[in-house]
Amino acid sequence: MKIDTKLGHLCRASNDQATGVSPPLVRTSTVVFPNLAAFKESYTTPVFEALRYGRSGTSTSFELQKAMADIENA
Repeated sequence: MKIDTKLGHLCRASNDQATGVSPPLVRTSTVVFPNLAAFKESYTTPVFEALRYGRSGTSTSFELQKAMADIENA
């Protein structure tokens, strides 16, 4: 697939929004958990793979990671 085609289709497969073409932009510095157990559970997964903190884990950053990996065929 050519790069222009890839760029045109990025982030659409995992989009769970019924009305949007691309995922919404999520900007936050604080992630709220329903309880302490859920917070502790987030630390059992590797950094950058679980919602944990705004700079290292939001749906927006996860979509960017997927897009970059796809562009680089990683």
